[in-house]
Amino acid sequence: FTFFVFNNAAWGGISAISGTLKDGEAVQITGSGFGANSAVGTPDLQWLGSNIEAGTAGAVFSIGGWTSRPADYESAGTFYSAAQSHSGNKSLVIDFVRPGIYKGYFTYNRGTAMPKVYFSWWVRAHWDGISIGQWKIFRIQRGSSPTDGDMQPGFYQNSWPIGMFESNLMPVTSANEWFCADPCVDRYTNLYLPGGTVPASNAATWDKWVRMEYYIEESGVNTEDGTIKYWFHNPGSQIQNPINYDRNLRIRGTEEHLNYIIFGHYVGDGFSSVTTWWDDVYIQVGSQARIEIADTPTWATNTHREIQVPATWSDDSLSFTFNQGSFSSGDTAYLFVVDQNGVAGEGYPITIGHTVTSSGTSHDETAPEPPAGLTIQ
Repeated sequence: FTFFVFNNAAWGGISAISGTLKDGEAVQITGSGFGANSAVGTPDLQWLGSNIEAGTAGAVFSIGGWTSRPADYESAGTFYSAAQSHSGNKSLVIDFVRPGIYKGYFTYNRGTAMPKVYFSWWVRAHWDGISIGQWKIFRIQRGSSPTDGDMQPGFYQNSWPIGMFESNLMPVTSANEWFCADPCVDRYTNLYLPGGTVPASNAATWDKWVRMEYYIEESGVNTEDGTIKYWFHNPGSQIQNPINYDRNLRIRGTEEHLNYIIFGHYVGDGFSSVTTWWDDVYIQVGSQARIEIADTPTWATNTHREIQVPATWSDDSLSFTFNQGSFSSGDTAYLFVVDQNGVAGEGYPITIGHTVTSSGTSHDETAPEPPAGLTIQ
């Protein structure tokens, strides 16, 4: 076990770290002001990255607490794939190319209400470049059926490709549509989003891995005190936050609660020949507190972040399993702790794949290549 210390000064609450900054390795953080995260160490924290990497290419996606719609005459099914990956070597694929296919999804069911939930994933879409229509990317709702009937409370995100340039977050109920107190784009129906803030809303987001994040707090019944925050990562661009309504939304009009998150699920209205890949899916019930690595020392300027997988959490000490994501060994990155209020401190500098000794000397753990022509006798 390698131990290293950078210095005694705190970067946004972090005073020191120890561990190995490589995929799957344990890392410890000490400091102060990290707050609380009740999901850590419980089934309320779901991470599919390890399951995806362990899956057999071509096999049906399977993990406890999750289901996927079986492949049939109208459904693509969800399979492990080695054709694309955001991190590691595999992803999940939902392929809508075969004629007649318009459904395909995988679902997390907590079993009980999710009054507060943070969820994040990377997704990539390939389109034939000809057809137009809609792609429903995800749903969060009371029931398990991905339909647009009266499933209140709940929302789904819709994307239209080139030719339409439209994307929106829509209620999944026809009876009690959501309400957002000022300021709001559309007070009673949908939130229309700028082009380029969801996959497939313009050419820049096709055939790229993009990250989507949501944090949702349910409102009281018929009360405007709910929250929806959304972040979109388009590679090479500053991370966008097109939806940021904080305690001014009516999400519930009944005593029902959010129970299910459904990824994928539908293409239609003339939209066909679409293949979607999914990777590094993360769900956390109870808090938006989290650990991330990013490409710049200031949270607001980040263009690339990767979620980390916490193992323990207290106000002055954290441990997590390192997730390199699409960072490369040798890259400079910055470690951030986000508290339960969504506030991130200053980034703590790290080098992917390196260790730092107690004297502050940094070195790469990767074994060097032998000199050319060297022969061992």
